[in-house]
Amino acid sequence: MRLARALAAVAVVVAVASAARADNPVIHVRSRLRIDLDSVERAPGGLTVSGSLRDDATDEPVAGRTIAISVDGDHGFWHYAEPSGPDGSFHWHVPVPLGAYRLHLGAGGDDEYLAPVAIDRTVDVNRRTPTVTVQVPARIAAHAPSLHVIVEAHESDGLGPPRAFDGHVWISVAGQRRTDLLVQDGHAETDELGPFGRAGQRVDVSAAIPATDERNSATGTRTVLLTTPTAITLSVDERRVAANDDVGVSGLVRDDDGFVGNAVVAVGLENGASLASFTTDEHGRFSGSLRARDLPTGSAFVEARYSPHEDWRDASVSPTVPIEVLPAPPVAVWPYVVSPALTLLAALVVFAARDRRWRRYVVVARRARRIAAAPATTAGLTEGRRGILSSLRRPDHGVSGFVVDAADDRPIADATLVARTADGQSHAAAVDERGRFAFEDLAPGPLVVEAAAPGYVAERFSRTLPHRGELRNARVRLVPVRARIFDAWRRAVAPLYPTPRAAETMTPRELFEHLERRRLLPNESMATLTSRVEAAVWGARPPSTDDLAEVERLASALKADV
Repeated sequence: MRLARALAAVAVVVAVASAARADNPVIHVRSRLRIDLDSVERAPGGLTVSGSLRDDATDEPVAGRTIAISVDGDHGFWHYAEPSGPDGSFHWHVPVPLGAYRLHLGAGGDDEYLAPVAIDRTVDVNRRTPTVTVQVPARIAAHAPSLHVIVEAHESDGLGPPRAFDGHVWISVAGQRRTDLLVQDGHAETDELGPFGRAGQRVDVSAAIPATDERNSATGTRTVLLTTPTAITLSVDERRVAANDDVGVSGLVRDDDGFVGNAVVAVGLENGASLASFTTDEHGRFSGSLRARDLPTGSAFVEARYSPHEDWRDASVSPTVPIEVLPAPPVAVWPYVVSPALTLLAALVVFAARDRRWRRYVVVARRARRIAAAPATTAGLTEGRRGILSSLRRPDHGVSGFVVDAADDRPIADATLVARTADGQSHAAAVDERGRFAFEDLAPGPLVVEAAAPGYVAERFSRTLPHRGELRNARVRLVPVRARIFDAWRRAVAPLYPTPRAAETMTPRELFEHLERRRLLPNESMATLTSRVEAAVWGARPPSTDDLAEVERLASALKADV
């Protein structure tokens, strides 16, 4: 562009020189000035106008030339003239109130420069409009010492893109003004001190920019749910029981505000199935008993679990409690003298047993009961056998064994284990192709081991070191997520099968369609549950623990309506 303008100027000079040789006139060639308007911005009390005066041919700045500005509108006018600066620039503050105006910029010419083309444009001087956003955690404990608040603010004046806000905002919590916060470059952070209210309340946290003559007001608000942690304890009446006895259990549930009444507590094996459930009284206490025959023979670890129905209470699990279940005594076989009446009764029983129809009914009913009441696939730790002289064995500070599939004892080669010892150290171990793992030289005291593998439900067990050989060649059984999902489905729908034999052959989809045709669906969630079970058990994508949690939730809702 500069080269084209220079060539045009040379052409004019050559033309004038040719004419001078012909008629000998005297002509003076002048360049043209150009006004560059760089910005029109909103400013306190009006607006600012900035730009420069330049030689249109060479684009060089022109200093000391008078430039005039005129701003006219219904709300006032402003006229001003001033020479351009040493670098050709000009910068004016135009003190006009809010409203629409016509802006005119111009400059005169002389013997050296032609006058520039004037600039005319319409500008609208409005209040700046800010926007405020607040970032806070979605959940926070009601008795937390502080709440971290982040404020982001920008504003627009209608004359250009939004820009960062600089100024003060008021922080309010639950409708009470807390802090006058200074925002710089559009960002500010603060920690508001608690407490903020009672657990279960939803508290609004807002940041407000007050209105002024130059700026509109703006408010940003976020809601925080006030929560409370819970704690649950568990104790047993006896740590050593016979297989045909009951185990008395009791405990307490509380949160930060006191005791939790009417809470449902499940007591079961560590990371395993629930064996019994209890409800707390008004003082948060629960008590009852477990059947020892529901526990595995030998060392068993039980725990209490509280899963609140309220979203503002956190779930909790009690520390595990060890129980030793003694094996059942052998049954003595005594010779019996059977009376003729008992002999006749025994003959009738044998005769009925030989009837194939009775046998078929008994087999079908037995299978249906087994499907409905079959326990979940056994998971967790199975200790190794102690030797005859294990009591004479030196104390052992190591753990070794195999990680296998709980369904078929197939080794799981991609499992990982983490052992946490009493000294606070964590030790990680991977397994080989046979699923074997080993930890050696661990610190004495309580030991917690966590085992996990893709596609399996993670397991955790607790023991005490040193031991006498029972933690050597142990087996850690992991249950596939698919198996746990199908087991939850089977237990929930067991009463819905039309016949005991159908429980062995009907797929989830066939059962759903059967109930739908007969309008026997217990609730609307069964369609969702059926689809999720089909996708998890027979789908190409392996299910996750989130899928398991959702299926168990739907299965519990279905089982409650059956």
